[in-house]
Amino acid sequence: LTEASIRDGGPQNMRLFTMLVGFLAPVVAVPEPNAVGLAGIQLLDVEKQVKLTPRQEQVETALASDGFEVDHWITNGTALGCVAHHHNATNYRTGAPKTTYFVEGSAYNLGFLSAQLTASDAEIIATTYLDRFGPQLLDYEWAHRVENTTEGQILFELLGDFLITESTKSWDAQYSRGIWPETLVEEMRGFADGCRSVNSSTKVTFDRLVTLNYGFDWVSANVFSGVITAKLRTFALDWSRRGDIPPLVWSLLQNDKLLRVPVFCDAFGAYGDATRAPGDVFWGRSFQLVTGDVFQDLASVMVTVPADTRMATARVFVPGLIGAITALGPHVAIGVDTLRSSYSDPEAPGFNSILLLRHVAETARSTDDAVNIMAEAQRGCPWLYPICDSNGRCVVVEAGPFTANMTLNPLQYVKDESLKKLLPSQAFLDSHSSAHVFRNGLYVRDASYIAPPEYESFNEALFLHAGVAYNRSSFANSVGFVFKNFTIEAEEQKSLENAWFPPLRTSQKDDFVILSNLALVPEARIAMMSPASNFFGKTAEAASWRYDSLNANLRKASPLSFETAMDVIGFLSPKNYPTYWDHRFNRADPMSAQVRLRVYSSSFHPNGRVVTVRLLTQVEGAVSLVWMNEKTGRHEMRTKTGYWADPYTRISPRMYAKTQVVDS
Repeated sequence: LTEASIRDGGPQNMRLFTMLVGFLAPVVAVPEPNAVGLAGIQLLDVEKQVKLTPRQEQVETALASDGFEVDHWITNGTALGCVAHHHNATNYRTGAPKTTYFVEGSAYNLGFLSAQLTASDAEIIATTYLDRFGPQLLDYEWAHRVENTTEGQILFELLGDFLITESTKSWDAQYSRGIWPETLVEEMRGFADGCRSVNSSTKVTFDRLVTLNYGFDWVSANVFSGVITAKLRTFALDWSRRGDIPPLVWSLLQNDKLLRVPVFCDAFGAYGDATRAPGDVFWGRSFQLVTGDVFQDLASVMVTVPADTRMATARVFVPGLIGAITALGPHVAIGVDTLRSSYSDPEAPGFNSILLLRHVAETARSTDDAVNIMAEAQRGCPWLYPICDSNGRCVVVEAGPFTANMTLNPLQYVKDESLKKLLPSQAFLDSHSSAHVFRNGLYVRDASYIAPPEYESFNEALFLHAGVAYNRSSFANSVGFVFKNFTIEAEEQKSLENAWFPPLRTSQKDDFVILSNLALVPEARIAMMSPASNFFGKTAEAASWRYDSLNANLRKASPLSFETAMDVIGFLSPKNYPTYWDHRFNRADPMSAQVRLRVYSSSFHPNGRVVTVRLLTQVEGAVSLVWMNEKTGRHEMRTKTGYWADPYTRISPRMYAKTQVVDS
């Protein structure tokens, strides 16, 4: 049957085609026509005529308990995959049901079947999202100068090519050293092959998958170390051989402050006396990044059950993302947050963030096990990792590059001599060392960690140096605010930058940990005081105010129940902070707030112009709350993707394992 006969021949031909592929192939990829032709891909179940296996029945039961119903199954030998829709949770803007995915099999088949289930959405992520991601690294001021111009179109295309080319080149240079687990690399290969099996002309190539899964690390290591614009200029010289680069673009490329990193995150872990029911552990995180106006509609949760020794894991992802922005395994919940620090290795960014999250969640049996795995990983980037296990061991990892048997000398990153004179000396650092929480480039702080109080004594001179009023009492109070609101911090951060020591606010009596986009271990904090880190610290969207707000909300709500824990991690919602937003789509629903979104992309508009649209307030990434309790058997992750007005959905990864998971 031709594609045209499938499209135009009506239900008789479609049923015939379904029968043929059911007979001929275990994996079925059928183009489905839509308004623009054969652009969408769906997989057809053979009208559920084949009896489910006991394993499929187990998975369908688990999905049903989480509120989902299977749409169709696909198989490849013993490997299984399915897509399911939620019974009542929908996307506020599109009205489409929320979906989730399940795949089981070898590393290659995990990727191959995932691609079979998500090929059309993966195409959008690998093209539209990546094409928009590079331009959205531009600082707002410079993006505004070139919007709706030929120069802007050229600059946006240059940035997109730069990100993909340099990320892939960096990956290739490190791959032979065995930096990444081969299971994850093999899954990426399977995903590329799976997309190609659905669409022979797909743009979901291995290089673009590398950019999706490793590009965040490459950008972070190069941006925060201050070398990315020099590399961009070198790349542009070669790129210019394709055609002339206008003088305005060349002048912009000379500016070392051309780019920014629009990624903002908050997280907490609570246990013991901070929770209401005995044994309850709550781990929450809000991950925010640029969406390109596509990420929010395609973000979902996938359950993966590897056929090897790895464990079943639920991960928040978009199609094409082999890693995770949030991951829950049978024992450990883990996320990743941006750390604007020069403590990095831009020439070998290594194994970090979203790929490392996936690896830890499916291999670690405790928080300490997770830290051991991370300590041996060949990392090269600054990131923050919130981790909790099901027994209530919660930590924040303030990470830099892997440095075996070495300590950090943070003063090497401070280039402003007038600032350096106001900071602790090397002798002071040696006598107030954080070496007891340092391991191979990781600072690991749990609720028992207390920074030496002597560091706070440096703040008055640092605030004076920046011309910002200093209030000692705002540091001493366990529920205080260094900055009263986010607008004040945004203004004072312009001169204060990262050159001060934020208060931890927690004590050894507290059974919780908190993080925002700032390091609190003093040595890691000083590494944030480089010229590049100071500049990008201004783009952190009130990181200190967010930290203090999360702390205040957590203390007010403690001891936490599930409901109050949900409120705490959603503290930045339009309902709580309406001044973040423009107006409401539905006046009766504060969570339907709208904002103006400016999307910078050469491919967004037929004429390459910037388009400003008004959209429902997007969840820029995902908001997740994990609830674990070994006494009751509770083990689930609630996740909000899409828009703030969207409901949370639930996944309980232990239910999907082939054998019942018992805590170790």
